[in-house]
Amino acid sequence: MNKSIKILYFFQLLTCFLLLSTCTNSTKIIPLKEITLNYSSLTIEKGENIQLIVTFSPENATNKDVIWTSSDENVATVSDDGLVIAISEGTAIITATTDDGLFEAICDVFVYVMNTYTFTVNNAEQWIDVVVFIREKGNYNTYTIYIEDDFEMPDDFSFHFPDLIGLIVEIIGNNEKIPKIKQGKMNILSHQVVTIQDIFFIHSNKYPNDYDPFNNHFSVVGDGAVLNMKGNTTITKSSRSGVIVLGGTFNLYDGTIIDNTNTLGGGVLVAARGTFVMSGGLITKNMSFIDYNIFDVLTGAGGGVYVSFSTFIMSGGIISNNVSEIGVGGGVCLSHESTFLMSAGTISNNSEGLSAHEENNTFVMSGGVIHGTHESSATVGLANFNYAIDRRWAPSCVLKYGDSTDILPHIDGYENRTIHTVIGRE
Repeated sequence: MNKSIKILYFFQLLTCFLLLSTCTNSTKIIPLKEITLNYSSLTIEKGENIQLIVTFSPENATNKDVIWTSSDENVATVSDDGLVIAISEGTAIITATTDDGLFEAICDVFVYVMNTYTFTVNNAEQWIDVVVFIREKGNYNTYTIYIEDDFEMPDDFSFHFPDLIGLIVEIIGNNEKIPKIKQGKMNILSHQVVTIQDIFFIHSNKYPNDYDPFNNHFSVVGDGAVLNMKGNTTITKSSRSGVIVLGGTFNLYDGTIIDNTNTLGGGVLVAARGTFVMSGGLITKNMSFIDYNIFDVLTGAGGGVYVSFSTFIMSGGIISNNVSEIGVGGGVCLSHESTFLMSAGTISNNSEGLSAHEENNTFVMSGGVIHGTHESSATVGLANFNYAIDRRWAPSCVLKYGDSTDILPHIDGYENRTIHTVIGRE
């Protein structure tokens, strides 16, 4: 065999090897090990839809073809790409199965129908009847309750639905003659939304020394619990805060929280990763007092608002003339890794404007006004002058105006030094 033939033969062999190698790589199968869905269970209202998405493991598995099925298409259907549509009340199981039948993932779907009920209440007996009706009707219902006249509830009465979810209640008074309701407690729990509007709520204070949050005037407790306060609503005379928020959300759109007390947060107490959003309204003449029977925690802080492990967002409204007996945050007190975002509104004439207790709190001010506070000789023996922002308790507190750390020029009274605006600065 001459040299040219040998060279030709070599290149023919090399070409075959490369072709075989390419064919082998292109047909390599990467086996699938598992599939999962973005939801393992869903609760949706009739008529709604939601997209289910399959995740393949490993991501580069060869076979990514799935077949979607519903166990009851009268309740919920599913499209070829995983879009679930709620058809009627009931339960169904949506299943995604690989086309070879080796792997599957399921999602339990509960479809509910939101029924709507309307009541008019003129006395305590009718109010009790409505509460009993709500308890009997169960989950996923909407209620509108119109209040026309003043009435007083029995001391042991409670607006409290511990076993219900998907509950939406609007309680609306007559805005021409604001009705007065004297009652003990109203609890908004997980996945319940209550709106109060144009009503004057007076707390009966049956449990003045009870620290159980469910015995407070208004308690917003748990994930998805929401209280909305609107119109000419007033909350007053509670000895355990006007509103207590524990993990839920309180939206203050309008109205007044006045003349309430507590050992912490006389007006509003926010804790346990709760959220307080104030876009309007007035928090005034509330007080936090020292409890000399409690030795292991601070008491008497946050006359207007006390925030612990939580978030306060203020975009409007006024916090004024509130008192902290211990002299920590007559207007607002931040405690334990809390955040206060202020974009508008006014904090003024409190025993102190804003204080931070404990460590790692953050105050970011992008607007609004914090006025210097009033002489306090008439308020529980506090000092003769007070502060717009008091940081002595927590020097690690972060103070910002927008993106700037220079907050001082934006605090009323700083330029002429007529008051001590920020103390304890690093």
